Amino acid sequence: MDATLQIVGDATPPEGRSVKAGSALHAWFDRRLPSIAAFDERTRCDLVGSLHHALPTIVIAGGCAAGIAAIAGMRTGEPWFWIWAFAHLVVMTIRLLLRDRLRADGMSPGLRLHWYAIGGYSAAFLVGLGGIVLFNTQDALVRAMIPISSFAISAGAAARNSAYPRLAFGQVCLMLLPIAIEAFLRGTLDFVLFGVMVLAGIYAMMTIIRDSFRQTIGLVLAGRRHEALIQRLEEQTSAARAAADAKDRFLHEMSHELRTPLNAIIGFSDAIVLQALGPLALPANQQRYLGYAGDVRDSGKHLLSLVNRVLDLASHDHDREPIFWRDIDCVALLHSTSRMLAPLAEQAHVELRFTAADDLPRFISDELRLRQILLNLAGNAIRFTPSGGTVTARIDALPAGDALQLTVEDTGIGIAKRDLARVLEPFERAGDALHGNERGTGLGLALTKHLVDLLGGSLHLSSELGRYTRVEIRLPTTPRRRR
Repeated sequence: MDATLQIVGDATPPEGRSVKAGSALHAWFDRRLPSIAAFDERTRCDLVGSLHHALPTIVIAGGCAAGIAAIAGMRTGEPWFWIWAFAHLVVMTIRLLLRDRLRADGMSPGLRLHWYAIGGYSAAFLVGLGGIVLFNTQDALVRAMIPISSFAISAGAAARNSAYPRLAFGQVCLMLLPIAIEAFLRGTLDFVLFGVMVLAGIYAMMTIIRDSFRQTIGLVLAGRRHEALIQRLEEQTSAARAAADAKDRFLHEMSHELRTPLNAIIGFSDAIVLQALGPLALPANQQRYLGYAGDVRDSGKHLLSLVNRVLDLASHDHDREPIFWRDIDCVALLHSTSRMLAPLAEQAHVELRFTAADDLPRFISDELRLRQILLNLAGNAIRFTPSGGTVTARIDALPAGDALQLTVEDTGIGIAKRDLARVLEPFERAGDALHGNERGTGLGLALTKHLVDLLGGSLHLSSELGRYTRVEIRLPTTPRRRR
C-alpha cells in the first residue's frame, strides 16, 4: 500500500495562512490609506506643510470639544467633565503654540509630522473619551451631543488632515471606535446596530480621506509641473533673448570683421588711381603698381572667402567644407598678409612684426584658411591694441618636426580669465565688449578656432587683462583627418 499522505484542501500551515492574511490586510490598507513616504522629499515637504495651516480647525474642534464637556459638567454636576473640558483647552493651546515652531525652516518634514501627529492624536484621544462617557450618563442631551460632536469633529479631522491619510484615519479611529466598542459591549440588538453604524461611518471617513488625498496630491503635483514649465519657459526665453541680442550685435558690427580686406582694397586702389608713386606710364613704376593690383586681387579673394566662411558658420554646415591641400610658402604667406594688414595698422598706429624661422619643414595645408587665420588673429590684435602698441606674428617648427606653431601676440587690452573660454564661442566677446564699449563682432576667434579644427590643429589662448593676449596655434605639417 502506498504510504503517501494526501492533503485535501489548503496545504498551507496555519502560521503561513496568518502571514498571508496579514500581508493581504496590509496591502488592502495601503490601497485605501497610502503613505506619503513613497513620494520625494519636496512633495513630502509640501504635504506636511499644508498640515500647519490648520489654525481655524484646531480652534473650532478644540473649542467645541471643551464646550460640550463644559455643558455635560453643568448638566450632570460631575467634576471630571470640567477636568475633561480643561484638558481640551490645554491640548488646543499647546497645539497652537507648537504650530509656529513646527514651521521653522530648519526642521525636517519627518520631525514636523511627528510632533504634529502627537498633538492630533492627543486631541483625538480626548474626544474619544466621550465614547466611554456616552453610555455612563443618564442625561439625554449629553448622550445626544457626544456622538454628534464626535462625528462632526472626526469629519473635520478627516478633511483637514487628508494630506497625511494615516494621521487622519488614526484620529477618526481614536474618536469613534470607543463609541462602537461601548455599543457592542452592551450586547443588545439596538446597541449592536448602533455600533455597526459607527463602523460604517468610520469606513466612510476612510473613503473621504482617500479621495481627498488623491485630490491633494494631484494639486501638489500639478503645481510642481506648472512651476517646472514656467522655469523652462523662462530659461528658453532668456536663452532666445541672449541669442537674439548676440545676432543683433553681429549684424550691426559686421563691418569690423570685413574692414581689414576692404581697407587693403581701398588703400591699394587709391594708390593706383591717384598714381601715388608717380605716373603709371613710367616703366619704373609699372612693376610697383602691378604689385598693388595683385594685393587688391588677394584682398578681394580673401574677402570673398571670409563672407563664405561667415555664412558657413551661421548655417552650422562645417563638415561639408572642402579643404584644398597644397605646399605652403610660410615666408611668402607672412609677407602678403602683412601687406594686407598694413593700412589697418597704420590707421591704428600699431607696429606689425611678422617673422618666420629659418628651418621650417615642408608644410602642406589650405592656404586660404591659413591666411584667414592670420588675418583674423592679427586683425583682432590690431583693433584691440592701443596706439603705439605692437602686434607680432611668428611661425616656428616644433622639435619633433611634424608640426608648426603659429604665435600671434599683442600688447593690447587683454582678456579676463573668466572670459577666455567664452570668447571662442560664435558672436561672443569679452568683458565690456558685450555691451558695445569695444570693437569687434566676437566672430574672429570663433572662426579661427573653427578653421584650426578643420586643419587638424589645436588652439591655446592666454591673456592678462591690460597687458597682452597670446594665441598659439599648432598645425600638422601633413594633412590629418578632421577631428
